[in-house]
Amino acid sequence: SNCRSRASVAGERMIGGLIGHALNRSSVTGCSARSMVTGADMVGGLIGQMLSGTVIGCHASSRVTSQGSAGGLIGCGPYRGTILSCHTKTSVKGTVVGGLLGIAQQTDIIHSQASAALIGLQVPSPSADRGPRVGALVGYWQSGIGTISSSCWDKALLDGTGAVGASATRVQVKLRNTQGVTKHQMKHSHR
Repeated sequence: SNCRSRASVAGERMIGGLIGHALNRSSVTGCSARSMVTGADMVGGLIGQMLSGTVIGCHASSRVTSQGSAGGLIGCGPYRGTILSCHTKTSVKGTVVGGLLGIAQQTDIIHSQASAALIGLQVPSPSADRGPRVGALVGYWQSGIGTISSSCWDKALLDGTGAVGASATRVQVKLRNTQGVTKHQMKHSHR
């Protein structure tokens, strides 16, 4: 709880500005990272990969670069977890990119926001027919049922980008009071 990181971090997989791999039932509260984070896959401004757990009141102001999944807050996960009252102000680059999460599975995102410049890289062969997956909040919803409630993103940075870039078959993501807003609205919407 209440950890801070200012770092430049590089590696292969599960690379985060504060935590590389958060295990089952992890709880990360009130933490922040101002980092440059680079890796091959599962790269996040705060956490690289998170299994089940909660992230509450956390912030990432990071530059995230990956050849695979990348998220402003978390590269991959949490699985069956919750993101509550978190926000990012990031630059994120990868093949699967989200302002908050690169890849989500059975996740609930509540009262969170992303102000992110997102760059989707072309997927290398043999999957070259599939373009990059870019979402204002989540790049790719991999499995299960999830919700995104009372959350927003900076529509000036992400004009024409939806909350979720793409999702797998049979995934159900419910959006409630979630949309792109102006910087002014963003500043006043989550006080």
